[in-house]
Amino acid sequence: MPVRTDGQGNAPTALITVAQALTGAWKDLGPEIDTWGKMYFVLYPEVLIGDSLNVRFRFLFKTVSAGPLEYTPMIETISSTDIKMKPEYFELDTDASQNPPIQYQLFGYVPYVQVQVMAETAGASPGQITSCLYAMWGQ
Repeated sequence: MPVRTDGQGNAPTALITVAQALTGAWKDLGPEIDTWGKMYFVLYPEVLIGDSLNVRFRFLFKTVSAGPLEYTPMIETISSTDIKMKPEYFELDTDASQNPPIQYQLFGYVPYVQVQVMAETAGASPGQITSCLYAMWGQ
């Protein structure tokens, strides 16, 4: 893949260098990523499913590098009587090995992102993320 030279984005970068087994709890997938000023973020995971079910990815926002506070983006559901909010995540509901690009809009104001992964059910022979790249663009 050619490296962009217009200052608007970066070539895909490795987020992990060794495969990561899936568990039934949220785990960091690689280190936090400096995303300040970027509009868009895309994750390129390679999922080897094993016995795992419903692999999930989420992006936590951080205001300080290596800081203890991580902010979970929320999804709103609106009814005629109220607005409900619940944590946002991306779930692969096709339980098969796959390579799904996951795009997220950052609006240029998220200083750092921590990617996390889990499986709703890890299974007897858990799946794994065999590799994962990311790219960002827009200023």
